[in-house]
Amino acid sequence: MYAYYDGAQWVYEELRGVGEGGSFASLALDSSDLPHIAYNAGDWPGVRLGYMHYDGRRWWDETVEGEYLQYVGNDGALVLDTADHPHIVYSYRHDMRYAHHDGAALRQAQGGAWWIETVDIGSDHNYLALDTTGQAHISYWAGDFDLRYASRLCMPVLGAAIVGPARLPVGATGHYSATAGPLDAALPITLTWEDGTVGATAAYSWTAVGTATLAVTAANPCGEAQGTFTVTVCQPLTGAVITGPAVLFSGQFGTYQATPQPITATSPLTFTWDNGTVGPSSTYSWAATGDYTLTVTATNDCGTIVRTSCQVQVVEWPYHCYLPLIRRE
Repeated sequence: MYAYYDGAQWVYEELRGVGEGGSFASLALDSSDLPHIAYNAGDWPGVRLGYMHYDGRRWWDETVEGEYLQYVGNDGALVLDTADHPHIVYSYRHDMRYAHHDGAALRQAQGGAWWIETVDIGSDHNYLALDTTGQAHISYWAGDFDLRYASRLCMPVLGAAIVGPARLPVGATGHYSATAGPLDAALPITLTWEDGTVGATAAYSWTAVGTATLAVTAANPCGEAQGTFTVTVCQPLTGAVITGPAVLFSGQFGTYQATPQPITATSPLTFTWDNGTVGPSSTYSWAATGDYTLTVTATNDCGTIVRTSCQVQVVEWPYHCYLPLIRRE
């Protein structure tokens, strides 16, 4: 059951998730005052640790861990971190385990990963708290009937990764994003780019062709790590110029040459003519007179495609009449 006071009376709601049960329930409210519940679902002969949360419209239920004929989820304690991600400490076969979510969508339809580890052998009456860095602190009754306290060392940031366009035209703006790992690194994590931008995303643009290296530094209370990313800044094609004879005689062969614009366009360049020739030049001939159009398509590794055409007039060969030479004596 879930109950809340609406200011005038208590409102009760029966929750039915993946299975029955609901003992050892632990409740926490997120930053939007929406409820999250960790509980023992007694789906006999199997038992599981269940996790439910309300998104404002409906309840979502998922299994954190479960095993056939084993006690899973007793003495659970749920705490949400500053990002509203759940952390749960609970008993598993009388051992004490700690599970936390990686922050992916907390819904069955979209999945997400629970990270689970065994903290100690033998425990009951578990209590959990998170410090300002997001690290877990646990007090519990151990199997030797002693009160124990467990905390993990601050997990430092071990790496940073950048994603975004690896090739960018001169003058264009590229948008890049960075992530830090591992997933259980202590919070808060600050991402600082080499241009001074602070945050998970940054925008870059370059005015010269070449190779640029982006760098981001991820830092938390325990340490820092840097990630780099190489960007090739290229010169796109803006056009092509075709040179060659504008007039041909019928059956005559003419050679045409394509020149990229600008001449500094990034190589390699590919020219494909409408007669199937691939290369910077091509030869054409027409048997019949008339006006013809030839076209070349130019591409380069900067992701641009340009098409250029020119007109060629095909005319008849000239005819000459030669008269005999007559001499008078």
